[in-house]
Amino acid sequence: MISPQRYPNVEEPGRADRSADDERSAYVDRGVELLDSALGRFREGMVTLGMDEIVMGLRRLRDENMDQWRRFISDRCRAHPIAEMLRQDPFTHRSAWKPRGYAGDAEMLDFIFSPETIPALTTPLGASIFSYTTDGPAPRSVRARAAMMARTIDRMAAERPLRVLAVMSGHLWEARLSKATRSGGVEKYLAFDQDARTLAAIDTLEHLPGITTYQGNLRSLFRGRSVFRNFDLLYSPLCDNLTDTTASRFISTLFDAVAPGGRLIISNFAPELVDAGYMEAFMEWNLIYRDETGLAKLAAGLPGERVAACETYRDPHGNIAFLELTREG
Repeated sequence: MISPQRYPNVEEPGRADRSADDERSAYVDRGVELLDSALGRFREGMVTLGMDEIVMGLRRLRDENMDQWRRFISDRCRAHPIAEMLRQDPFTHRSAWKPRGYAGDAEMLDFIFSPETIPALTTPLGASIFSYTTDGPAPRSVRARAAMMARTIDRMAAERPLRVLAVMSGHLWEARLSKATRSGGVEKYLAFDQDARTLAAIDTLEHLPGITTYQGNLRSLFRGRSVFRNFDLLYSPLCDNLTDTTASRFISTLFDAVAPGGRLIISNFAPELVDAGYMEAFMEWNLIYRDETGLAKLAAGLPGERVAACETYRDPHGNIAFLELTREG
C-alpha cells in the first residue's frame, strides 16, 4: 500500500474534496458573520454603520470567489433575518420584487431622483435604509449621468436644431434637467421604451414641450419594425443588461440612426462599483459590468470610415463608463 506520508506527491484520496469543502464552509462562515454583525448594528439603531458593513463586506466576498458568491447569496443572504429588515426599504424592495418584470424600472429609478416620493407607510427603519441606498455610489452616478446628458443636450442645442432619441428612456430625468428641453429649444425629442406605463408618464410631463413617445423593444429594433434615422444625439443606458453579442448589435443598430456629425452615447456601470454586491444579494439587480476597454470592444465592428471619433470616459464618481461615438460627416 502506498502511504501518502511516504510519498508526498501522491495526494490522499478525498483530501482535495475536504479542502474545497473547508474553503466553502469558511467562506459561508465569514458571510454569515458579516450579516450577523450588521443585524446587531441595526438592532442597536446604528443603521448607517450596519449598511456600511453590508455594502463593503459583500463587495469583498463577491471579489473573492464568484462561484461561492452566487451560492451564498441564494442560499444564505436572502434567508438571513436581516433580509426582512432590508426589504422595508422601498428601493431595495421594488428592485427585488420586480413589478414590471425587471429591476431598474422607471418608477424605481424615480426614488433616486425624487426621494420625497418614498411611500407614506414606510417604517422608520425602512426610511433610514432608503436614505442610505438611494444615495449610494450607483444612485449618485445615475444622477450624475442625467446631469451630464442634460449638459450635452444644452450644448448641442445651442449649436444646431437638435433631434434627440433616448432609447430605453425611463422617465427622462435628463430632459427635465435640460434648459434647452424645458424651453422648447430641442427640435425633436423622441423617447423609446418597452414599457407603456413609462411612456404614459412621460406624456403627462407638460413642462417638457415637444417630447414624443414610441413603444418598442430590442426585437422590434433588430427586426426593423422600429426604424429611426437622422438623429443628432442618441443615448441609452441599456448595455449593462445585454451580453456582448447583443450589445454590439444594439450599438450598430443605433449608430445607423445617427445623422452625419451626430453622436451616440452609451453608458454602462463599471466593474469597480462598490455596491454591486448589495445590489446582487438583496436587490436582485444583476448587471453586466464593463470598463472603457470593454465598451470600446462593443463598437469594434463598426465600419471605420463611418466613425469620426470614439471616446470613452466616466462620470465624476467613476462608477459609470461611457462610450461616445461621433459619425463622420
